[in-house]
Amino acid sequence: MAGDVTALAFMQARIGLLNVKSSTDANARKHAEDRTVALVRKWQALNQEVRAARRDTLACCEARAGKGDSASLAIIDRAEFDRLQEAIAARQEQIGNLEQTIVKLDGIIQDNGIAPGYLAELQQRISGSKSSIFRQQKAISDWSTFHTKQNPRMSPEDVLKLPEFQKKRAAAEDIIKKDEAYLARMKPIVDEIERILASVI
Repeated sequence: MAGDVTALAFMQARIGLLNVKSSTDANARKHAEDRTVALVRKWQALNQEVRAARRDTLACCEARAGKGDSASLAIIDRAEFDRLQEAIAARQEQIGNLEQTIVKLDGIIQDNGIAPGYLAELQQRISGSKSSIFRQQKAISDWSTFHTKQNPRMSPEDVLKLPEFQKKRAAAEDIIKKDEAYLARMKPIVDEIERILASVI
């Protein structure tokens, strides 16, 4: 086990989203469908299964009086008792693996300052930056074509030197530079989160 993972910021941001299907909060519903929340939902389900198996274990035993006020439990259904113990051990191993994953994801999200770190939102930002770069590159090309048509007597080289075109291109290139820097920083992080989630859910 990785300790009490419920205190982690990753868990605090997601535990309240495990049962929001009837919520009128569209943002909460969107977040509830995130793969990082699915991870916490799986963790919760396994813990519930362990608790249920432990309760069922008692049905395999009966209380027997001891000396004085003492009593002990005796196993009366060994086969079922052993099956439940195996099931509990298997679930606890799965829980341990999930908790290690949760700790790892919490560390990535906190270390990179991207809390709460919902995967779908991070992927959307990556996609948005890629689209932005494409739009700005197309805009530069369109402006070049426009100014060339507006100045048919000028050479293509001279068109590119026009102050109006240079101003537009500089603004577009500044946006491209920022988006490229964002992608260079964030895409490896998002890829790592995707890889970690794919290994457990």
